[in-house]
Amino acid sequence: MNDDLKAQIVAARSAEIAHAAEQLKNTIPTTPEERLERIKAYTALLAAMPPAATHETRWAIAVAVCAALIAGLLWVTPLSRTRVLMKIDASAVEFTLAEAWAMADADAPAASPGARLDVLSEVSGSILALKSPGNDGWMRIDDYRVHPVELSLQDNGHLVIQVGNRDGAVRFFSRGAELKGALEIDGRGTLSGGAADGQTDHKYDRALEDSEVLRFTASGKNAVATILAFHTPSPWSLRGLSVNQLNFAWDERAQPGGPGKRTPVIRGEITLFDSSSTVTIGEGERLSLDRLHARIVDLQIDKQIHLNLEGDVGNIVVGSRGFERRLTPTYLEYFRSHPSLSVFWSAAVFLGGSLWSAKRLLLS
Repeated sequence: MNDDLKAQIVAARSAEIAHAAEQLKNTIPTTPEERLERIKAYTALLAAMPPAATHETRWAIAVAVCAALIAGLLWVTPLSRTRVLMKIDASAVEFTLAEAWAMADADAPAASPGARLDVLSEVSGSILALKSPGNDGWMRIDDYRVHPVELSLQDNGHLVIQVGNRDGAVRFFSRGAELKGALEIDGRGTLSGGAADGQTDHKYDRALEDSEVLRFTASGKNAVATILAFHTPSPWSLRGLSVNQLNFAWDERAQPGGPGKRTPVIRGEITLFDSSSTVTIGEGERLSLDRLHARIVDLQIDKQIHLNLEGDVGNIVVGSRGFERRLTPTYLEYFRSHPSLSVFWSAAVFLGGSLWSAKRLLLS
């Protein structure tokens, strides 16, 4: 029997019951026997009528519907923010500082042969001094042993760190805030510089009896990023960088102010504390972090960049183009991964059920 036919039969049955009840009301019994027959007829009619939904039944249905809706919302609604721990290996990293940062003395890299700096505002030292009105000064250090001893960047500074695939050179691209630093040089080599790009104002090519310190400043106001390039003979670590934006990119100086060319991470993993899960990022996959507030615990520069970061983020998307997946946990995943919360809600439901049963017992 199909549903439509069953519905028609039920409707016809209800109509007949109503018609019989109407006829029964309109007849007047004259003897006790007739009254008894009417009572039996009323009883039969009441038995034939479908039971009306009770107040408790309506409440039960309403609670079940609300529970289903809440469960569905918890299943599809992501957390507004989630705590993460990331370990990423890449050839380039790009971030924006949420707080001013200065390199600690203990984190200064080992000396390297030579360095190159572009888009500078000022250089000061006993053997070289220049000021660039257009913030386009430059400095080249060849063959001298170069030891970076100071490096700092103000908040909102945008920094790209890149390790060259061919020469292994480390390149810093900085803009958006003032960059300051100091290089200690010694030995024998050539030092040159100018107050504008393509203009040579100073040249020094003698051996140094004592080490010299060259301090430099870049305003960060230019559309083109300031460049600091040198080699690191041993791993170099930067620590304690507070960031509010992070991705992986090459800086394109040929396009001043334009977006960087995105490069995928080499490998990595993300631990999501709110869902107690760890997700592996494969080679070639892209990583997107929205509304980030985090601290780079350690950023080690070697043949690759090894980054350890912890903090919280609004949205996480990972995957190759066209196959991205969102990693932000939902509320249901959050509750499932926190047993203490599950126990609390189970106890609350049990207590509510007990109170409801007690109410029915007292009122019955």
